[in-house]
Amino acid sequence: MKQLTVLADNKVGSMASILRELAHHQINIKGISTERGNLSEIRLILDDPENAKEILEKINYTSHLVEVIVIELDNNPGELSKITDIISTNKINIEYIYGIDNNNSATGLFAIHTSESTDKLKLLLKDFNLK
Repeated sequence: MKQLTVLADNKVGSMASILRELAHHQINIKGISTERGNLSEIRLILDDPENAKEILEKINYTSHLVEVIVIELDNNPGELSKITDIISTNKINIEYIYGIDNNNSATGLFAIHTSESTDKLKLLLKDFNLK
């Protein structure tokens, strides 16, 4: 699945500007994660990431698309740990992970980005419900 990563000034109103523009163009946000520094890095799972990238770049936001693994897990203790154990056993670094919207409350969706290619990760996690 593609994640749109947007770089924005770490100042009041930057996030509001980005989200307002996405809303104006009817782009739905399914997941969001932010990391701050001199520039904020805003990670978004969207229903139309390619279009969102074009829209935000037209208003001078730098962005790029990144491939992430999205996995559906039962909503029980230890489910995410099974995934992180497989990844770490294979000497792969998890760069970030975050939960995303799932209409089914019996399960949870998680976006995962690692130091390895998504193809390798898909092979390792083939027994799980990848989206």
